[in-house]
Amino acid sequence: MGKLRLRGGSDGTGVQTQAIPPFRGGALDHSKILFRRQYWLEWTDGWMDGWMDGWINEICKVVTSSVSSKLQRYLETMPVTTRIDHVAGINYSLVAPPTATTDSLDGQLKGEFFRWGHPSPPPFAPPPLAFPSDHDRMVYLGISNYFFNTAGFVYQQAGVLNLTVTDNVIPKESKFRLTTDVFGILIPQVAKMFPNMKVQLVFWASSPPHLTVHPEGLVLTPTLDAQAFAVLPNSSLAPLFVLRLSMNISVTVGATPDRLVGQLSLNRLLLELKHSDIGPFSVEVLQALMNYVVPIAVIPKVNERLQEGFPLPMPNNVQLFNLVLQSHQPDPRQHLRLLGDAFFSSKAPSPNF
Repeated sequence: MGKLRLRGGSDGTGVQTQAIPPFRGGALDHSKILFRRQYWLEWTDGWMDGWMDGWINEICKVVTSSVSSKLQRYLETMPVTTRIDHVAGINYSLVAPPTATTDSLDGQLKGEFFRWGHPSPPPFAPPPLAFPSDHDRMVYLGISNYFFNTAGFVYQQAGVLNLTVTDNVIPKESKFRLTTDVFGILIPQVAKMFPNMKVQLVFWASSPPHLTVHPEGLVLTPTLDAQAFAVLPNSSLAPLFVLRLSMNISVTVGATPDRLVGQLSLNRLLLELKHSDIGPFSVEVLQALMNYVVPIAVIPKVNERLQEGFPLPMPNNVQLFNLVLQSHQPDPRQHLRLLGDAFFSSKAPSPNF
C-alpha cells in the first residue's frame, strides 16, 4: 500500500500550492513516498532493496512531475479575488495551508467581500466552520454568515444601498398611489400643504444589514430610513417626513453550477417616525401603505441583483451538479453547507495524472 504526502501552502498571494517534499535518492526510510512491504523470505531482502529503490525513484519522478506540471497548474486557476462590480470584490484567498487526507483536500478560504480599490477589514470576525466526517459528495463548501455580512458592510459603507421609488413603479391597477392626495387621506396636512402632487420615496440603509443562519433558514434584519418628498411643479423636492423601517426578511439561497443566487421575502415591517416637516402625526397610519410599497417596489429591485448571483470559488472548467444547500447552526458555527458533485466541462480536457 502506498501513501503520497503533499505539502500544501500558498504563494503569498493566496493561490493554493501543492508540492512533494524532497526525498533523498532511493533511501526508503527518508522517502516521502512511503511503501509498506512484508517479505516472506528474509534472504530476498538484500537484492529486493536495490530493485525497489530504483522503482521508487522512477515513481517519484513521475509523481513529482505530475504535481508540479498538472496539479499545481490546475490549482492556480482557483480564483483569489473576483471583482463583482464597481464597488466590491470577493477575496477567496487561503487563510491556512490546505490539508490532504486519505480521501479529500480541505482548504480554508477567506470568503470576504471587500471594497474594490479601498480594502479594509470588517469590524467583526468569522465564526469557525465544521464539516461532517462522512463524505458522500465530491464537493463540500461551507459558507458562514460572515460572507454575507461582509457584503452588507461593504455596500452600506460605500453608500450604494439606496433606492428611489416613484409612482411609476406602482402597478397601474393599484388604488395606492404615491401622490399627496392619497397621503392626504392618511395625513391631512400633506394634501393641504401640497395639493395634487406626486410623492417620491427615497430609501437607504442606515446601518449594515445583518444576516443570521438558523436551522430553518436565513434571516436578514436590515434597518432602512425612508424620506418622503412632495414633487413640486418645478420638479424640486419638498421634504415631508423621515421614517425608520425595521424589517425581518427571509432569505432563500440557491446555487447554479458556478454561482450563488438569492431571493428575499418580507416577513415583518415596523415603522418609527424619525422626523416630520409637516407637523406631528401618528406613524401607524402609514403601516398599511409601507406594507404594500416595500414588497412591490423595494424587495424586487434587490432580488434582481441577487438573481445575478455571486461566483463560487471553483477552478477553471469545473461544473457542479447534484447541488444541495443545507443550513446548520451548531452554535456558534452558523453556516450554509453546499454539497455537490463535479465534472470537467467539455471546454477543456480534465488533467491527466
